[in-house]
Parts: sequence; structure tokens; C-alpha cells
Amino acid sequence: MAKLFSVLFFGLLFALIPTAILLAGVMESYLKYHGIHEYFNPYFAYTLNGWGYLLSSFFVGYLLLYAPLSNLFRGAYLAMIFFALLAFFPPVGRSIGEILFYQKGVSLTLKNGEKREVEILYEGREAIYYRLPGDTRTSRLEKTLP
Repeated sequence: MAKLFSVLFFGLLFALIPTAILLAGVMESYLKYHGIHEYFNPYFAYTLNGWGYLLSSFFVGYLLLYAPLSNLFRGAYLAMIFFALLAFFPPVGRSIGEILFYQKGVSLTLKNGEKREVEILYEGREAIYYRLPGDTRTSRLEKTLP
């Protein structure tokens, strides 16, 4: 039972580090590039999949603490942190941001009631940030609460 708790708590901490670094890099390189103003905490919480994080925490905790080749996994973990840091380089961070958030050709009803095909740059909990095709400006559309 003690091993299970140590795997869980160690894994929760050490699975969070590369994820937070990666998402911070994407925020700096992708969201700020497009003029999307979101605070890190809601952005992080909305982007992070809770069940995936919990599952990865068990794997990371076990591999770093108790796996037969734990030194190999520790080296791989450091490499993972290094690759997560690459998201702070604008071309890399923008590419990752596009993979995670960008949606092209989405039909969206705008504030004036007009239905248009847009490029969604980021969809947060409270707003959708989009761009009209051929336009360089980022627009924000508040989500309506039910």
C-alpha cells in the first residue's frame, strides 16, 4: 500500500512538470502570438485531461521509482523535459499549438447572428478565439452559458 501511495504522489508531481512546461511554452509561442489573452491557470485546467493525467501519473511514478530499468526512464524523463522546453521556441510552440487547438473551416454563429465559416485558434471555457479566412485579426466570441 505504501508503494502505491508513493507511486501516486511522486507520479502526480513528476507528470505535472513536463506538462506544465509544454503548456506554458505553447501559451507563450502560440496564444500570445495570436493575441489570445488567457490566464495560465484556467487555460491549464481546461487543456489538461484529468483522467489522462491520473493514468500518466501512475506510469511516471512507477517507471521512475520501481521499474527494473528506472535509471533509463529517469534519463528519458529528463529528455522529455528538454523536448517540452522546445515549445518556448516560437516555431515549435506555434506548431504544437496548431496541433492542439487550431480548427479550420468551422461554422460559427457570430455576435451579429451571422453564420460564418471561421478558423478557430483556441476554444476556452468562456470564449472562442477565431479568425475569419483572409483576415489577420483574432476575434473573441463569448460562450453563452446554459
